[in-house]
Amino acid sequence: MMQADASAVRVGAARDVSYEVVHTTRGVFDLQENTLAARAGGRDVLIVVDHRVHQLYGDDIRRYGARRLRLAGIALVDGTEDAKSWAQVERVCAAALERRLPRDGVIVGVGGGSALDIAGLAAAVFRRGVAYVRIPTTLVGMVDVCVGIKHAVNFMGEKSALGAFYPPACGINDLSLLRTLPPRQISCGLAEIIKIAMVRGERLFDTLEAHVDALLRSRFQEPIGVALEVAVDAERLMAGELAPNLFEACRSRLVDFGHSVSPRLEAAAGFRLPHGEAVAIDMALSTALSVERGLCSDRVLDRLLHLCDRAALPVTQTLLTAEELWRCLQEVRRHRRGAINLVVPLAVGHAGFLQEVTPDEIAAAARLIDARVHPPSGPVHAGAGF
Repeated sequence: MMQADASAVRVGAARDVSYEVVHTTRGVFDLQENTLAARAGGRDVLIVVDHRVHQLYGDDIRRYGARRLRLAGIALVDGTEDAKSWAQVERVCAAALERRLPRDGVIVGVGGGSALDIAGLAAAVFRRGVAYVRIPTTLVGMVDVCVGIKHAVNFMGEKSALGAFYPPACGINDLSLLRTLPPRQISCGLAEIIKIAMVRGERLFDTLEAHVDALLRSRFQEPIGVALEVAVDAERLMAGELAPNLFEACRSRLVDFGHSVSPRLEAAAGFRLPHGEAVAIDMALSTALSVERGLCSDRVLDRLLHLCDRAALPVTQTLLTAEELWRCLQEVRRHRRGAINLVVPLAVGHAGFLQEVTPDEIAAAARLIDARVHPPSGPVHAGAGF
């Protein structure tokens, strides 16, 4: 029997992580809505707001803060993807320090995914971690960002190079905030919903096929019952996939569907290609690769392309060649412990992984998509390349 090293001191601990994503019955900043005030619990609060969101809702936020919260202050950030930087995290931390936010204080992030990343990373590092509450104002933020525990900013031209795993205290989703979004941002949120539906939720995919036109047109306001059902189903499926692997000890994750080459596409476009659109292009390519391998039917690819078309999402691109996409997949190994773990659909609602692909296979998959987007008789599916 081996003896423990007498000079070593072993430390072991387990952390219980539990948080909720709550949907409000009124507007989150309605003075009669108790959710945010209850989660703040009388503690000092610094609200971090995307400056564009502040233009729309600043008066409501300030009124709610003054009457319902112990408001330490409001800090504005630039919530665009290309401005998602460590410098902005520092500015939030500086605001927290200037307003004397205590160790038991709360940072509340209000905005899209980039603003929530900045606020969440600041919460993770300020005073070694203060409570963090998310209030997403985009569909991507609600159904994807708000469910997980990752926060990251871009660094030296690489997307999300600096970040942390830091569980929030709570996420608060208010679908009424989506009514002011541009349609393109609704489309980007739909990409994340399609993602989780393709790998885990056949029923959700069916619901999207039945209602995506109305949801996009109304910005998830009508039919409100369906909008809430779609959002909650997507969040539950996402949570079910994330919870057993919250800190990503396992790098083979179905939620990475559409997230293998999409970060490189965004960077290649100078972050002018929205995340959801890059995800849609990645999903189409991965599904076409699955068809090329004989792992799923043409019908699966056709359903995906048609749904992306109706959601106003692109499925082709001209930024990177097949060889460059292949090299991108090799780079993915750095993040997935030496494996590609490329998620590919096997059927709607079910998925598996590919560990090797070739540049020729990628080129063939791209041609397969293009043949469906631009058939000889004329276009059937939309999806203009970026």
